[in-house]
This record gives sequence, C-alpha cells and structure tokens, in this order.
Amino acid sequence: MSEELTHDHAGEPVSSVRYDRDGETDLRSGHFDAEGKLQTEHLFQHDADGRVLVDTTLDAAWRVRSESRYSYDNQGRRTEWQLLGGGRQLLGRSVYRYEGGQLVEV
Repeated sequence: MSEELTHDHAGEPVSSVRYDRDGETDLRSGHFDAEGKLQTEHLFQHDADGRVLVDTTLDAAWRVRSESRYSYDNQGRRTEWQLLGGGRQLLGRSVYRYEGGQLVEV
C-alpha cells in the first residue's frame, strides 16, 4: 500500500489517496476538513481492464452516502451510470449510446 497526501498552504492535509491492491478495492481517496479530520472517503472497485465499476462514498463514520455504478460494453465503452443513495435508492441514471464508434447520446 502507498499513500499520497495533499496539503494546503498552511501544511494541513486536504486529501489523501491510498493505493491498496487487495483484490476488491483498488483505490481509496480521503477528503479532510480544515482541522485535518477525515470527512469522506471514496472506495473504487475496478475490473481486470482497470475500468471503474463502483465508486462508493463513505462519511467519516464509514456509512455509505452514495454509490456510483458503471457498466461497459465488450469494446470497453461506458454504457450506463447509476447513482444510488445511502439507502440504495436510485437517484440518477445515464445510458450511453454509440453509433459507428462515436458517442451519440447520453
């Protein structure tokens, strides 16, 4: 595991990215307040080709706040995005349509 910290001009941490190859969660990204306390964390899950499948946003108490889910076609193009709330309710959805290799509709 490795970690990169970003600091503001006063030297306080404002974000942290941890690279963790545990098989399921490939990347974690933390966001901090002005006092340096963790506010939210993103957990990213990737497929074997490195595409993001799930982006889960957690609060400081590790409660799920939202989850973005992505689908891809056999050519690796994004075909769908869904945003789920912390209670797993659907908050948003986009479908991507391609013609001749070009994105024509979202």
